[in-house]
Amino acid sequence: MKNRLKEILEERGWTYMDLTLKTKLDPAHISKIANEKGGVNLETAMIIAKALAMPVEQIFVPEPNKVTKP
Repeated sequence: MKNRLKEILEERGWTYMDLTLKTKLDPAHISKIANEKGGVNLETAMIIAKALAMPVEQIFVPEPNKVTKP
């Protein structure tokens, strides 16, 4: 899954530490998510979305060529 986290933070002039303070998530974890080096579960995605006051689907976007099986 792709995400726009780095782009959104840059648009707002936020650092990873700013997001860390708002979410209480580990800054290393936020960095991994933003750089697409680590996965994100639904709970974490929702915490980030709430801190950014954005819908989850505007931050985390499925890759168009990947099909998931039920």
